[in-house]
Amino acid sequence: MESKDLEKWDAMLRQGAYKALLKDTEAIKANNPEVLFLRAMATARLRKLSEALGLFNALLDMQPDRAEVLSERAVVYLHLKKKSLCLLDFNRAVDLQPENPYRYASRAYAREFFGDIEGAIGDYEKAVALDPEDAVSYNNLG
Repeated sequence: MESKDLEKWDAMLRQGAYKALLKDTEAIKANNPEVLFLRAMATARLRKLSEALGLFNALLDMQPDRAEVLSERAVVYLHLKKKSLCLLDFNRAVDLQPENPYRYASRAYAREFFGDIEGAIGDYEKAVALDPEDAVSYNNLG
């Protein structure tokens, strides 16, 4: 597997070609974290949440401090309405990347979803403070 393969699969993910990405990568060994991440993302986008959760868990076994993976697993937990697990992962992602506004905005969305409006406002305010041009967080803050 070469970097051009990863670029191709990343493009497939961005273009929404989830099934094609999964078919194209099915023979790749699961011990490659980048391929596993792309497979997990495609599976989650296809709303195969239990399967995606398994892939994210396997990836976190390999890379337990990868904020991006924690954040994406948190989204799966959000869709499964598993509040405590969702917020635990978002909290860990924020702890790992405290200067990343997207981590706060993502957690804010989850907090709002689960009814914690004050917590969501605080996170949106932090996201805007870190990225004053974040129109989505400004909008959600309103």
